Amino acid sequence: MVVVPFVEDTMTEESLKMQGPTRKPNSRNPRVAVILRTHLLNEKFYDLLDILSRSEMYDLFVAVDETAGVVKVPNYKKLPHTVDSARNFGLCPNHPNILWHCCDYALYFSAAQIQDYQYYIMIEYDVDFVRRSPEFVERLISELSKPAPPDFVAAAFHQASPDWCWTEAAARQFSVVYYTSIFAFVAVSGRALNYLLERRKRKRVIVTLRKISLIVRHSAAQHWPRAAIHVFR
Repeated sequence: MVVVPFVEDTMTEESLKMQGPTRKPNSRNPRVAVILRTHLLNEKFYDLLDILSRSEMYDLFVAVDETAGVVKVPNYKKLPHTVDSARNFGLCPNHPNILWHCCDYALYFSAAQIQDYQYYIMIEYDVDFVRRSPEFVERLISELSKPAPPDFVAAAFHQASPDWCWTEAAARQFSVVYYTSIFAFVAVSGRALNYLLERRKRKRVIVTLRKISLIVRHSAAQHWPRAAIHVFR
Protein backbone atom coordinates (compact mmCIF):
# COMPACT_ATOMS: atom_id res chain seq x y z
CA MET A 1 0.00 0.00 0.00
CA VAL A 2 1.49 3.30 -1.07
CA VAL A 3 1.15 6.32 1.21
CA VAL A 4 1.66 9.97 0.29
CA PRO A 5 1.88 12.79 2.85
CA PHE A 6 1.04 16.37 2.04
CA VAL A 7 1.78 19.60 3.85
CA GLU A 8 1.23 23.33 3.41
CA ASP A 9 0.94 24.82 -0.11
CA THR A 10 3.76 26.93 -1.54
CA MET A 11 2.00 28.12 -4.72
CA THR A 12 2.05 31.85 -5.25
CA GLU A 13 -0.96 33.98 -6.10
CA GLU A 14 0.65 34.71 -9.49
CA SER A 15 0.94 31.01 -10.31
CA LEU A 16 -2.70 30.54 -9.38
CA LYS A 17 -3.76 33.27 -11.81
CA MET A 18 -1.86 31.53 -14.59
CA GLN A 19 -3.75 28.28 -14.06
CA GLY A 20 -7.03 29.67 -15.34
CA PRO A 21 -10.55 28.55 -14.37
CA THR A 22 -11.56 25.31 -12.73
CA ARG A 23 -10.66 22.37 -14.96
CA LYS A 24 -13.19 19.88 -16.29
CA PRO A 25 -12.74 16.11 -15.99
CA ASN A 26 -10.77 14.18 -18.58
CA SER A 27 -10.46 10.48 -19.38
CA ARG A 28 -7.06 10.23 -17.66
CA ASN A 29 -8.38 11.14 -14.21
CA PRO A 30 -9.74 8.45 -11.88
CA ARG A 31 -13.40 8.44 -10.86
CA VAL A 32 -13.44 10.30 -7.55
CA ALA A 33 -16.17 10.84 -4.96
CA VAL A 34 -15.64 13.80 -2.65
CA ILE A 35 -17.51 13.24 0.60
CA LEU A 36 -18.18 16.12 2.97
CA ARG A 37 -18.66 14.60 6.41
CA THR A 38 -20.83 16.23 9.06
CA HIS A 39 -23.30 15.62 11.86
CA LEU A 40 -24.85 19.08 11.77
CA LEU A 41 -25.77 21.86 9.38
CA ASN A 42 -24.28 25.27 10.10
CA GLU A 43 -22.81 28.25 8.26
CA LYS A 44 -19.34 26.65 8.04
CA PHE A 45 -20.78 23.49 6.50
CA TYR A 46 -22.73 25.36 3.83
CA ASP A 47 -19.75 27.57 3.03
CA LEU A 48 -17.51 24.56 2.44
CA LEU A 49 -20.25 22.84 0.46
CA ASP A 50 -20.47 25.89 -1.79
CA ILE A 51 -16.71 25.85 -2.40
CA LEU A 52 -16.62 22.15 -3.23
CA SER A 53 -19.57 22.53 -5.60
CA ARG A 54 -17.50 24.65 -7.98
CA SER A 55 -15.66 21.80 -9.67
CA GLU A 56 -16.64 19.26 -12.31
CA MET A 57 -13.70 16.92 -11.68
CA TYR A 58 -15.49 14.84 -9.05
CA ASP A 59 -18.91 13.90 -7.73
CA LEU A 60 -19.88 15.57 -4.47
CA PHE A 61 -21.72 13.82 -1.64
CA VAL A 62 -22.62 14.61 1.97
CA ALA A 63 -22.06 11.92 4.60
CA VAL A 64 -24.33 12.62 7.55
CA ASP A 65 -24.43 11.05 11.00
CA GLU A 66 -28.16 10.66 11.65
CA THR A 67 -27.90 8.85 14.98
CA ALA A 68 -29.69 11.76 16.67
CA GLY A 69 -32.27 12.16 13.87
CA VAL A 70 -32.72 12.79 10.17
CA VAL A 71 -30.66 15.65 8.71
CA LYS A 72 -32.04 17.21 5.53
CA VAL A 73 -29.51 18.34 2.93
CA PRO A 74 -31.49 19.73 -0.05
CA ASN A 75 -30.08 19.45 -3.59
CA TYR A 76 -27.20 17.14 -2.68
CA LYS A 77 -26.77 13.38 -2.60
CA LYS A 78 -26.87 12.37 1.06
CA LEU A 79 -25.06 9.32 2.44
CA PRO A 80 -26.67 8.77 5.85
CA HIS A 81 -25.36 6.52 8.59
CA THR A 82 -25.92 5.90 12.30
CA VAL A 83 -24.25 3.99 15.12
CA ASP A 84 -26.36 0.99 14.07
CA SER A 85 -24.50 1.05 10.74
CA ALA A 86 -21.44 -0.20 12.62
CA ARG A 87 -23.33 -3.29 13.73
CA ASN A 88 -24.57 -3.89 10.20
CA PHE A 89 -20.98 -3.78 8.93
CA GLY A 90 -19.69 -6.10 11.63
CA LEU A 91 -17.78 -3.30 13.31
CA CYS A 92 -17.50 -2.53 17.00
CA PRO A 93 -20.22 -0.04 18.09
CA ASN A 94 -19.55 -0.17 21.84
CA HIS A 95 -18.62 3.41 22.56
CA PRO A 96 -20.95 6.41 23.09
CA ASN A 97 -18.99 8.50 20.55
CA ILE A 98 -17.89 5.72 18.21
CA LEU A 99 -18.49 7.71 15.01
CA TRP A 100 -16.39 10.59 16.34
CA HIS A 101 -13.57 8.37 17.55
CA CYS A 102 -13.49 6.06 14.52
CA CYS A 103 -13.63 8.46 11.60
CA ASP A 104 -12.86 5.72 9.10
CA TYR A 105 -16.31 4.22 9.79
CA ALA A 106 -17.96 7.00 7.76
CA LEU A 107 -15.77 6.09 4.79
CA TYR A 108 -16.90 2.46 4.85
CA PHE A 109 -20.56 3.40 5.22
CA SER A 110 -20.37 5.97 2.43
CA ALA A 111 -18.41 3.86 -0.05
CA ALA A 112 -20.90 1.02 0.33
CA GLN A 113 -23.61 3.34 -0.99
CA ILE A 114 -21.51 4.56 -3.96
CA GLN A 115 -19.31 1.66 -4.97
CA ASP A 116 -18.21 2.58 -8.50
CA TYR A 117 -15.43 5.03 -7.59
CA GLN A 118 -11.69 4.49 -7.68
CA TYR A 119 -10.99 7.03 -4.94
CA TYR A 120 -12.89 8.52 -2.03
CA ILE A 121 -11.84 11.88 -0.62
CA MET A 122 -13.43 12.57 2.75
CA ILE A 123 -13.37 16.11 4.13
CA GLU A 124 -14.77 17.12 7.50
CA TYR A 125 -17.09 20.11 7.62
CA ASP A 126 -14.69 22.24 9.70
CA VAL A 127 -11.83 22.10 7.17
CA ASP A 128 -11.00 25.48 5.67
CA PHE A 129 -9.67 25.99 2.14
CA VAL A 130 -7.64 29.16 2.53
CA ARG A 131 -8.07 30.26 -1.08
CA ARG A 132 -11.79 29.41 -1.08
CA SER A 133 -11.40 27.24 -4.15
CA PRO A 134 -11.56 23.48 -4.97
CA GLU A 135 -8.32 23.86 -6.92
CA PHE A 136 -6.29 21.92 -4.34
CA VAL A 137 -8.65 18.93 -4.61
CA GLU A 138 -8.37 19.09 -8.40
CA ARG A 139 -4.58 19.05 -8.25
CA LEU A 140 -4.73 16.06 -5.93
CA ILE A 141 -6.98 14.21 -8.40
CA SER A 142 -4.51 15.00 -11.18
CA GLU A 143 -1.74 13.47 -9.07
CA LEU A 144 -3.85 10.34 -8.59
CA SER A 145 -3.97 9.90 -12.38
CA LYS A 146 -0.22 9.39 -12.61
CA PRO A 147 1.47 5.94 -12.77
CA ALA A 148 1.61 3.99 -9.50
CA PRO A 149 -0.83 6.26 -7.64
CA PRO A 150 -1.00 6.15 -3.84
CA ASP A 151 -3.66 4.31 -1.86
CA PHE A 152 -3.81 6.81 0.98
CA VAL A 153 -3.17 10.56 1.18
CA ALA A 154 -3.40 12.58 4.38
CA ALA A 155 -2.34 15.82 6.00
CA ALA A 156 0.68 15.95 8.31
CA PHE A 157 1.51 12.28 7.70
CA HIS A 158 4.64 11.26 9.57
CA GLN A 159 6.16 8.45 11.57
CA ALA A 160 4.95 8.47 15.15
CA SER A 161 7.49 9.05 17.89
CA PRO A 162 7.96 6.50 20.69
CA ASP A 163 6.34 8.87 23.18
CA TRP A 164 3.25 9.39 20.98
CA CYS A 165 0.16 9.10 23.18
CA TRP A 166 -1.35 6.23 21.13
CA THR A 167 1.80 4.12 20.60
CA GLU A 168 0.97 1.75 23.44
CA ALA A 169 -2.60 1.23 22.21
CA ALA A 170 -1.44 0.64 18.63
CA ALA A 171 1.23 -1.84 19.75
CA ARG A 172 -1.44 -4.10 21.22
CA GLN A 173 -2.86 -4.69 17.73
CA PHE A 174 -0.06 -4.04 15.22
CA SER A 175 3.55 -5.11 14.99
CA VAL A 176 4.51 -2.68 12.22
CA VAL A 177 5.83 0.86 12.35
CA TYR A 178 3.13 3.37 13.28
CA TYR A 179 2.29 6.57 11.46
CA THR A 180 0.04 9.43 12.41
CA SER A 181 -1.78 12.15 10.47
CA ILE A 182 -4.68 14.56 10.56
CA PHE A 183 -7.75 12.62 9.46
CA ALA A 184 -9.89 15.64 8.61
CA PHE A 185 -8.81 15.45 4.95
CA VAL A 186 -8.01 12.03 3.48
CA ALA A 187 -8.04 10.36 0.08
CA VAL A 188 -8.33 6.57 0.00
CA SER A 189 -8.43 4.16 -2.92
CA GLY A 190 -11.28 1.68 -3.20
CA ARG A 191 -8.98 -1.28 -2.72
CA ALA A 192 -7.45 0.29 0.38
CA LEU A 193 -10.91 0.76 1.87
CA ASN A 194 -11.77 -2.89 1.26
CA TYR A 195 -8.52 -3.95 2.90
CA LEU A 196 -9.03 -1.73 5.93
CA LEU A 197 -12.64 -2.75 6.40
CA GLU A 198 -11.71 -6.43 6.42
CA ARG A 199 -8.96 -5.74 8.94
CA ARG A 200 -11.43 -3.84 11.09
CA LYS A 201 -13.99 -6.62 11.04
CA ARG A 202 -11.40 -9.28 11.77
CA LYS A 203 -10.03 -7.41 14.77
CA ARG A 204 -13.36 -6.06 16.03
CA VAL A 205 -11.57 -3.62 18.33
CA ILE A 206 -11.79 0.11 18.74
CA VAL A 207 -8.70 1.78 17.37
CA THR A 208 -9.09 5.52 17.42
CA LEU A 209 -8.07 6.45 13.90
CA ARG A 210 -8.46 10.16 14.61
CA LYS A 211 -5.29 9.76 16.63
CA ILE A 212 -3.67 6.76 14.96
CA SER A 213 -4.80 7.58 11.43
CA LEU A 214 -4.60 4.64 9.03
CA ILE A 215 -1.90 2.27 10.23
CA VAL A 216 -0.13 0.83 7.20
CA ARG A 217 3.20 -0.55 6.10
CA HIS A 218 5.38 2.24 4.80
CA SER A 219 6.09 0.98 1.26
CA ALA A 220 6.84 4.35 -0.34
CA ALA A 221 7.32 7.94 0.72
CA GLN A 222 6.60 10.72 -1.75
CA HIS A 223 5.91 14.39 -1.17
CA TRP A 224 2.67 15.99 -2.26
CA PRO A 225 2.83 19.76 -2.97
CA ARG A 226 2.14 21.71 0.17
CA ALA A 227 -1.58 21.88 0.84
CA ALA A 228 -3.72 25.00 1.09
CA ILE A 229 -5.86 23.79 3.97
CA HIS A 230 -5.92 23.98 7.69
CA VAL A 231 -8.26 22.47 10.21
CA PHE A 232 -10.32 24.18 12.90
CA ARG A 233 -10.30 22.00 16.01
